[in-house]
This record gives sequence, structure tokens and C-alpha cells, in this order.
Amino acid sequence: MRHRADLVSQREVIALKQLSLTLLCMSALSAFGQAPARQYQRGTITGVTTHQGAPREDGSEVAHYA
Repeated sequence: MRHRADLVSQREVIALKQLSLTLLCMSALSAFGQAPARQYQRGTITGVTTHQGAPREDGSEVAHYA
């Protein structure tokens, strides 16, 4: 005759195996979820402004790209 603790532990093992299998399948599918771009997409800098923070000691201005 099996004890109640044995049945619970068997159920837990089955649940953990199912969870592991599900996570494994999800991680494998996520690798194929997005196709890589064939070429890099070009971007355009639309505006450049100088940084309005504290002045630097060397006198150079820092450009901020938007």
C-alpha cells in the first residue's frame, strides 16, 4: 500500500517534468520566433544639439543626438 506522501511526490515529479518540457519547448521556439534582418537598416540623425549642462573644464561642448 502506498503512502499519501509517495503519491504527492510522484505528482510533483510529473509536474516538474511537464514544466521542464514546456519551458524547453518555449525556449527552442523563441529562437525561431524572429528572423534576422538580411541587411542592417540605415538610420538618420535628425537633429544635433549641444548639451546644456554644466560647462566642461576643457571648454569642449558635448553633442547630443536626437
